Amino acid sequence: MVAEAIAQFDDAGMELPALQIEFYDSDRGCKGHAGLFVAASWDPEAVVDRITICFHHRLILLHEMAHAWINHNVNDVTRAAFVEHWGLNGWSNLDDPYADRGIERAAQTIAFTLNQNKATKSEAVHRYICDFELLTGFTLEIHTKVDC
Repeated sequence: MVAEAIAQFDDAGMELPALQIEFYDSDRGCKGHAGLFVAASWDPEAVVDRITICFHHRLILLHEMAHAWINHNVNDVTRAAFVEHWGLNGWSNLDDPYADRGIERAAQTIAFTLNQNKATKSEAVHRYICDFELLTGFTLEIHTKVDC
């Protein structure tokens, strides 16, 4: 599952930072979440970014890997544009509901879009695809006909 997820980022031209990935059989290792990303820069004892997965599902792994990619590649201007685009209060305001944080919406956008393996006419999916382009600057080959 990890090799496939890394390949999805590579195929999109999105280089991931060095990662330590751990899997657990309960959510205790993820502080009650399905997965957890911790940047090395947030932990003085860490050498590389760490991802913990407690719900073994491809989308969760992609979501946490997206956090790592975002942390190393998305600048303040892009963050602000993404927050404004969605009408959110901020990028990572802990007072906002989890799903209304820009950082979470961004990780979900990348995970969802990378997980799409065929073209679609769904307007809801097109919004994710366009948001993916806003965040990453990349267009996936299967989505080249989506007009953003």
